[in-house]
Amino acid sequence: MLYDFKEYSPQKHEDKPYYANPRKYHPKHKASPLKSLYHKREDNEMEISKPITVNGQEVTKLELDFDKITGRDLVQSEVETRAKGDSSPAIFLSMKFQMIVAAKAMGVKSEDLLGLSASDCKKIIAPTALFLVSYAS
Repeated sequence: MLYDFKEYSPQKHEDKPYYANPRKYHPKHKASPLKSLYHKREDNEMEISKPITVNGQEVTKLELDFDKITGRDLVQSEVETRAKGDSSPAIFLSMKFQMIVAAKAMGVKSEDLLGLSASDCKKIIAPTALFLVSYAS
């Protein structure tokens, strides 16, 4: 069902979803929907479905902590990504770059993360990508 964005008003049309008008958020939501995807969580550990070997040890949980990395780490990640042949004009959208940044945030080698299943990789890449494109508020 298509909605006329000009006539949308949350007060008049409660049955319409909040995304019917991309310029207005539903009154129940204080922030944008994307902002809710990345929060500083108390528990940064992620369980992975298939164990991987990191520094010679088998690991079933990974901790993603962006406070551990610095600007220098981001620049080194870009240099490493470019050295691997990635020529993306917007480096922060490159999956290689996102994996390298995630590896630095976890304190592991990026090659160790390549053995992850696609679903586990998505669990790591999604918050990393959002971290890279979001700004601090």
